[in-house]
Amino acid sequence: MTTDDLSLAASELQIRTYLALGLATAGTTHLQEPGFEGCYGSEDHPICNFAARLKLDPWTANQIQDLALSRNSFNVYSAPGDSPARREVRHEILTRSGFKIAFTLQQMVSDGPPQFDPVPYEMAVGISARTEAATFMGSQFFAKQSSLFRRRVVDATIGAIELELYGVRPQNELVAAHMLVPHGNLVGLFNLCVRPQYQGRGWGTGIVSEIQRLAFEQGRVVTLQCEEQLVAWYSRLGFRSTGVVDAYILSDDRRIAIMN
Repeated sequence: MTTDDLSLAASELQIRTYLALGLATAGTTHLQEPGFEGCYGSEDHPICNFAARLKLDPWTANQIQDLALSRNSFNVYSAPGDSPARREVRHEILTRSGFKIAFTLQQMVSDGPPQFDPVPYEMAVGISARTEAATFMGSQFFAKQSSLFRRRVVDATIGAIELELYGVRPQNELVAAHMLVPHGNLVGLFNLCVRPQYQGRGWGTGIVSEIQRLAFEQGRVVTLQCEEQLVAWYSRLGFRSTGVVDAYILSDDRRIAIMN
C-alpha cells in the first residue's frame, strides 16, 4: 500500500474504533448525515458525542455546530480522507463556524518486523478480565478527570466487545495493557499504558515489538495515533508518520455569542 492508502485506511480504522466505543455507551444515537457521521449520546461526554468522516461545507459545519451547542462536550475529528482533501481548507471551514483545535494526533504506521525483543501478552477474556484491563487503562489515561468521566470511558471499553483488550501479567500483576482493533490488513493499537513504577524498564517497547511481530507474520500493518511528544519514541520502534488528525471543539467565545 502507498503512504496515502495507509493513511486513509488508518483514518477509517480510527473512526470505526471511536464509533464502537460511542455506540457501546447507553442512550447513544448513530448519526449518519450526508456531510458527516458520528454519535450523539444522552451522556454529556465526548466518547459518545462527536462528528467524523467529514464532507465539509459551510452548511454542514453549521449543522455540526448546532449539535455541539447542545452538549458541553462534543468533538469534531478532521482526518486524512475527509473532504475537502486539504487539511487547511477543512480548518478554515470549521473555524468560521466557531470551532477551535483542542488537540492534534500524529497518525503513524509500521509495516516491518520488530526492532527490539518482544514481550508476550494475553487477551482479556470475559467480563471480569475486560473490566480489569479497561479500569487499568482508564486510571492511567484519565487520572486527572472526574471519577464519572473515567467510569463512562471504562464502561464503553468493556461493552465494545469487538475491541480486543490485552494485558501483561508477570507474577499475576497487571503491569501493562493495550487495545487492539484488527480490520482488513491493518491492526490498530490504542491505549498502550504501563503502570508508573514499571515504566522505563522496556515493557512498552516489548509490547509494541510483539504487536509488530504478529502483524508482520500475518501480513498486516500496525497503525496508531499519538501525541507529538511520543512521535520520536514510536519512530525509534520503526513507525513512520502518515498524517495528522485534528480534534476540534466549539470555542467558548462562539458558544457564549450564540447563546446570547
